[in-house]
Amino acid sequence: MARVLVVDDEPNVRRSFTMFLRHGGHEVEGVGDAASALERLEQEPFDVVLTDIVLKADDGLSLLGRIADRWPDTQVVLVTGQPSIDTAASAVRGGAFAYLRKPVSGPALLEVVNGAAQVKALRDENRRLVDEHRRMREELDRMRAHQEASSAGQSEQFLVSETRLLRIADNVPGVMYQLRREENGRLAFTFLGRGCKELLRLDPEEVVFDAHLFFDCIHADDSEAFEQSLSVSAEKGEVWRWEGRICTPDGDELWVQVHSAPRLESDGGVYWDGVMTDVSDRKRLQAELMLSDRLASVGSLVEGLVHEVNNPLTVVLSNLELLGSRASAMDEGEELVELTRDTLEQVDRIRGVLTSLAAFSPDDADMTLVDVQRVLDDVLRLAENQIRHRASVVREYIDAPRVLANPALLSQLFLNLVLNAAQVIPEGDASANEIRLTVARRSEGGISVTIYDTGPGMPPGLQRRAFDPFVSTVDDPKGTRGLGLYICQGIARSLGGSLQARSRPGRGSSFEVILPRAAPSSEPMPMDSGNFPRPSLVQRARVLVIDDEAGIRRALVRALAEHEVDVADNGREGLALALASDYDIVFCDLMMPEMTGMEVYERVRDNNPTMCERFVFITGGAFTKRARTFLEAVGNPRIKKPFDLVEIRAVLLELLDDED
Repeated sequence: MARVLVVDDEPNVRRSFTMFLRHGGHEVEGVGDAASALERLEQEPFDVVLTDIVLKADDGLSLLGRIADRWPDTQVVLVTGQPSIDTAASAVRGGAFAYLRKPVSGPALLEVVNGAAQVKALRDENRRLVDEHRRMREELDRMRAHQEASSAGQSEQFLVSETRLLRIADNVPGVMYQLRREENGRLAFTFLGRGCKELLRLDPEEVVFDAHLFFDCIHADDSEAFEQSLSVSAEKGEVWRWEGRICTPDGDELWVQVHSAPRLESDGGVYWDGVMTDVSDRKRLQAELMLSDRLASVGSLVEGLVHEVNNPLTVVLSNLELLGSRASAMDEGEELVELTRDTLEQVDRIRGVLTSLAAFSPDDADMTLVDVQRVLDDVLRLAENQIRHRASVVREYIDAPRVLANPALLSQLFLNLVLNAAQVIPEGDASANEIRLTVARRSEGGISVTIYDTGPGMPPGLQRRAFDPFVSTVDDPKGTRGLGLYICQGIARSLGGSLQARSRPGRGSSFEVILPRAAPSSEPMPMDSGNFPRPSLVQRARVLVIDDEAGIRRALVRALAEHEVDVADNGREGLALALASDYDIVFCDLMMPEMTGMEVYERVRDNNPTMCERFVFITGGAFTKRARTFLEAVGNPRIKKPFDLVEIRAVLLELLDDED
């Protein structure tokens, strides 16, 4: 059981979190603002603070910083309803134990708080052992000072105390140490527990003899912070806090954390007694939280972008097609036809980019059959600007089966790998370098996708650690340094596959993604309208158009000028028209405010089931899980924005032909 303080200015949220955590066995209190939280922490200790990031009078990140300064062992869990990459990165840098996005389920919340409580308990135990260690060292120092004059009984007491100290040090979860800084700045370990051998793969006696055996293992990117943190602690008497990477002699990389107060001795030396703990698991958790937030943020942004651009692009596309058809009927319209055709080609390029971007929209982890070769082409289109000044692209696509995967995750995986390949190649000599993409069947089933670059390659030590979190193979100034390949490996495993790296210094690198083949039964029924046959005869039809975008309505009316068309600018008006008349075809936007196309369909189905079979849904790319489930269940055709007039006429003619 842990003592938990919940900080949220929404009483309902605060009450819900409090009740659930109490049910999970914790002692919980709730407050509504940062000031009240700091006041309660001053009055008595708490193990875990669960705080919203957005508070009325303050913010959770500021509260995190103050708690870290005043109560560094207290674990802080941040919760937000407005996630972003910046807030996730700030939470990690600020030392938050976890970063959760609202809405958060009760079990997920309890799991994170339980983990934070365990870390707090471990730190408390470490602190107790450090205090015990310090007392024992002081006792041993006093006994050594009088050793020559000690009686046999005192000598025996000295041996018992020393044995007890060593037993404590050997059982501490981590490495118990005593570090000394002399007046001239020289650093040396005067004591190291046996955990040094188990955790760091270093012999403690050898490190005591030569401290550089340890200092040389500090990662190059973290050594300056190590030295600076010690200097500040010694000069200002502040607690020494450092978190960094240790590269063990056998090639592993660990994240370790130290936290101990300095002690000035009469000889001018400064001592730190403490325990060095392994925090690699926490770093991996932070990386996974950043990955989750990054994918969600990018997916939501792309989903909104695609939806907003698709509507006006549909109008532009439809109008250009109409202008082209009318210009071709004019006696002197050749130049106008050519201009219209050129403009249509550019609009089609924009549509291609939007189609590629749509693959990154959040899909609630739904799995569907995916054409890997098409995904790669979409990724290359998005990465073209990063690649074209660095390398030429070579595609080697062998006919391969589709795979069962989440399209957004698969696109993220390949985009990360392609950008990684591009970024290791310097700009300026694209003709001398290449990025080669190979897709092939595997004899044991499934497919392999290999992305090869002619970059500088990786040395063996870096290659072994390429998939570790926060280990970077490229210069990445975007705040996600060292997460790219770790993210890729996590995605590949989540899709039931694997990711392997091969590299030779000076000869480039290759990353092979292995994906399992989808079962034949996974093949879905086609729903898009692009494959509809086009009958030769056209009959006049009664058509209802329901869409909240005025431009879309006008485009459809112009495209169906030879038919009798009624329009409605919202779901409720469309429902009233559909219930009052029997239409041959209903073009209905899927997602509308107030009443969605799904709700219109369901109300019409209760009154006129036959007309529901003639619904055609128009989608702009913004789907909820309910919308996807709905489309799969009803099986009606759908048209994706931006659509062209050919698609509209084709689906209309197909449905009219079915009636005949």
